[in-house]
Amino acid sequence: MAMVSTQSVDINQADLELKSYNFERSIMRKLVFAGILATFLFPALAFADDVKGTITVIDQDNNTIELDNGKTYSLPGEFDYSVLNEGMKVIVFYDTEGNNRYVTDIEPQEG
Repeated sequence: MAMVSTQSVDINQADLELKSYNFERSIMRKLVFAGILATFLFPALAFADDVKGTITVIDQDNNTIELDNGKTYSLPGEFDYSVLNEGMKVIVFYDTEGNNRYVTDIEPQEG
């Protein structure tokens, strides 16, 4: 009788391991599906835009810069304006929300 109870415990342990594996696999599939779905539904979040231009206006009161393309870009509130000059050629990386362009990074253009 002891052998029968040992075998049933082994079978139950195997069932638990299989159920645990299937549960983990199910969660992983859902996470992968959610990631793929988010990539297609929110492409603007996945890719930032960039533009090359020359700074024509630096407005510290409104935390914005304007480039020679005539467009205005909002800077973060804690931005260090000492690194920018009017007439400076830059590459501006930004996210768009509605009609607003929010700067995520600025790099000087080489050359």
